[in-house]
Amino acid sequence: MNFLDYKLEMGETLNPITDGDNKKMVILDRDEDTIHAVLELGEENNLIIHPQWRITIEVAGDKHLRFSTQLAQFKRYKER
Repeated sequence: MNFLDYKLEMGETLNPITDGDNKKMVILDRDEDTIHAVLELGEENNLIIHPQWRITIEVAGDKHLRFSTQLAQFKRYKER
């Protein structure tokens, strides 16, 4: 998905909700409505991420991020 100028990949257990007017996004868990992170655009058009402790953020490239949870990573590991 795209959020402003950024490409974001969300893990299967994540539910992103965007507020384009305020240039913010919250990333929730699909099952529990647990907040995993809040993203917002700063004054200098830089992306500010306020993560919680149960989310992994991978920088995949310029303005390209991957978000996942440990549970999703564990499921992928067991499937191998």
